[in-house]
Amino acid sequence: MLDSSPKLQVLKLINKWLCEKNCLVAYKKWNREKNVYARLLLNLETFVWNGYKEHLEEEKVVLKYSKSSVKTFTISVPSLEKLSIYNSNGGQLDWGYVINAPSLKILKIKGICGLGFCLIENVMQLVEASIIDVSSISKENLLGSLTSVKRLSLRISPLKVTFPTGSIFDQLVYLELHAYKEAWWNLLILMLDRSPKLKTLKFINKWHCEKDYVDRGEWKQPENVPKCFWFLLETFIWKGYKWQREDEKQVAKYVLKNAISLKRAFFSSKRIKLKEKVEVVKDLKSVVRASNSCQLIFR
Repeated sequence: MLDSSPKLQVLKLINKWLCEKNCLVAYKKWNREKNVYARLLLNLETFVWNGYKEHLEEEKVVLKYSKSSVKTFTISVPSLEKLSIYNSNGGQLDWGYVINAPSLKILKIKGICGLGFCLIENVMQLVEASIIDVSSISKENLLGSLTSVKRLSLRISPLKVTFPTGSIFDQLVYLELHAYKEAWWNLLILMLDRSPKLKTLKFINKWHCEKDYVDRGEWKQPENVPKCFWFLLETFIWKGYKWQREDEKQVAKYVLKNAISLKRAFFSSKRIKLKEKVEVVKDLKSVVRASNSCQLIFR
């Protein structure tokens, strides 16, 4: 059909919801025809696969073969529990993903740049999501689709991904931010304000030279304390804490001072001598609001 449909714009595949043995009977080895790809690039805009079986190698090959030629790539798999999307070719603002997976529990998106949209629908069971090095998505529907997630890791800059207006992450209990991205302070403030049930906050720094940190911008302490600091935030972790930097000191002290229910604070840093470590710990402990209950450890 692909060979005889030069004007094809929409391609939809449908699998049976039957046991595995019934699905395997019809499969033969997928042989990619060289000329089909060129024809697909001309007109194909929408690709939908209902019942995609991610563990079958034949379907992975078809998926990879078709993905780069469409403008709307739809993943509709009711039973899918884990999904990873890596290094997708972007550059066209009318191109993007639509993911409909009501059973999805773990999502990882890495390396996507220059898409028009990445819409994630009906993921109320989502437990964990990681958004890594994603930028230039024109519509603000990626983070806005993840408001039901419980654990979230972000390695992005708020200057390159539009933050969804008015969204509340009302199920989020664990937030991990990579603390070397451009203007990451702004992302921190936005997420704290919209995560009322947050219990664990973790920052991760690179073990790289100082030049990697010049574009992070100036830390400005928010006027209002986020609700999660009042009663719920219990654990604060900073991996790769740059104790020499004044801006990182200010952020660390802001959390320690205002999180009144904090029980545990863990800091780790390289190239710090014992005498310096003692002084750093003393300085941090001096501002801990929950001084009677908080355990501060520096490694």
